[in-house]
Amino acid sequence: MAPFEILIFCCLSGSVFASALVLKRVMAPAPESVPQLKSFNLPEANSDARLSVQLDRWLATTIRKSGLTISPLTFSMMLICGSIMTGVASWFGQSIWLEKPTVTMTALSVFAAVMLGLIALRLAAKRREKQFSKHFPAAIELLARSVQAGESLEGSLEFAAESSEEPVASELLHCARQLQVGRSVASVMSDLSNRFSMMDVRIFAHTVSIHRETGGRLSETLIRLARVIRLRSEYLQKIRTMTGLGRFAAMAIGYMGVFVLAYLSFMHPEYIQKLWASPLGQKMAIYALISEFVGVVWVAVVLQSEN
Repeated sequence: MAPFEILIFCCLSGSVFASALVLKRVMAPAPESVPQLKSFNLPEANSDARLSVQLDRWLATTIRKSGLTISPLTFSMMLICGSIMTGVASWFGQSIWLEKPTVTMTALSVFAAVMLGLIALRLAAKRREKQFSKHFPAAIELLARSVQAGESLEGSLEFAAESSEEPVASELLHCARQLQVGRSVASVMSDLSNRFSMMDVRIFAHTVSIHRETGGRLSETLIRLARVIRLRSEYLQKIRTMTGLGRFAAMAIGYMGVFVLAYLSFMHPEYIQKLWASPLGQKMAIYALISEFVGVVWVAVVLQSEN
C-alpha cells in the first residue's frame, strides 16, 4: 500500500473513533458526581506519567484481574512466541495459495495474533470482574456484620473472605494479609481500587479509607453501601438488557465477514485465489479487515457503559 493510502485510511479511522466518542457523550452524559469520585485519589496512590510504566502497570493489573498466576514477563514472552509462530504459519500458508508471499499479510497476521492475545486477556479480566461484582454486595454485608460484632477490620476481612465466593474471597483475604503485615488501610484500599477499577469497589475503598481517618459507625455505612450497590447492579442490568440488540448487531457484523470468507473458500475457492493473487484484491481485503475492526470497535465504544 502507498503511504498516501495509509494516511487517508488512518484519518478516516480516526474520525470514526472520534465520532463514536462524541456520540457516546451525547447519548449517555455522565452524572456530575461520577467524575468527581473518579478524580479523587486515595492517599499513597502512586501515579507515573511515563508511557512504559503505565503499560507495564496495565498489563500487571489486567493479569491480576484475570486470575492468572503468571508474571507480566511470562505473558509477554508467550505473546511474542505466539505471534512469531502465527507469522511463520501465515508465510507458509501464503506460499500455498499465492505464487509469492507478501510481507504485508504476514505483518497483519502477527498484529492480529498480538491483538487477539491481549483481547483474550482483557475478556478473562472482564469475566472475573463480573463474578466479583456479583458476589461483592454479599461480602460487604458479611463484613459489616463482623465489624458490628466488635471484630477488627483485619479479622472482619478474613471472616468475609472465608464466607464469600471467588474471586471476592481471594481479594479480601489478600487485603487482610496486607493489613496484618503493617500496611496502612489507605494504601490497601488504594491497591484494591486499582486492581478492580469498578465504581462499587471505588466507593467501598473511599468509605473504608475515610472512616479510618474520621471515625464513625462503619457497620451501618457498609450495610447502606451494600444496599446501594445492589440497586445499582439491578439498574446496570436493565441497561445491558436494553442495549442487547446493539451488542448482537456488533457480533453479527464481526462474524459475518468470517462466515462469508469461509463459505467462499470452500464453495468457490477460485474467487479467493483471484482475490489474493491480485494486488488490488489484496488491498481491498486489507481495507475490509481494518474497516470491519473499526466498525466493531465503534459500536463497542458507543455501547460501553460508564462505571
